[in-house]
Amino acid sequence: MKLYFVEEAEKTYFNYIASPPCYMVYPVNEKLYNLLNNYFPDANIDTFSNTLLNNNFASFNTQLIILNDHAVLSFYHYKELKYHGYLSFETAEDIVYKTGSIATQYNLKQEDIKLFVTGIGNTFEELREELKLFFQIQERTADNDYIQLFNGLNS
Repeated sequence: MKLYFVEEAEKTYFNYIASPPCYMVYPVNEKLYNLLNNYFPDANIDTFSNTLLNNNFASFNTQLIILNDHAVLSFYHYKELKYHGYLSFETAEDIVYKTGSIATQYNLKQEDIKLFVTGIGNTFEELREELKLFFQIQERTADNDYIQLFNGLNS
């Protein structure tokens, strides 16, 4: 099987995700993988998506994790994953457009989207405020698992 976007110096790895049942296949530079295994033999090399999907954050119907100029967008319908992917953006409107086009595929109206937004980066809070103009934004609380996931990243 040929995987696209895999460089010659990269090797593919995979992890099984129980819910939704699927395999996450991803490339890692082989020299980097060997270096990490050499210095951190007990560490697991994993994808960001695998962590998110394995933690089953399906209590929101739409999740957006902003990482500077990229974002991870996940749509759930009755706790079943319908879409999960990365997107590049320059403005909040780019995010609104992509979110809206995916929502249309699943017959969701803008007012039905309850977006949970979290992330890191210099423009995160500004983007979050702009997205409030278009979507219902779920507020962060102490009960949200994302707070624990991002505690180390924001410091």
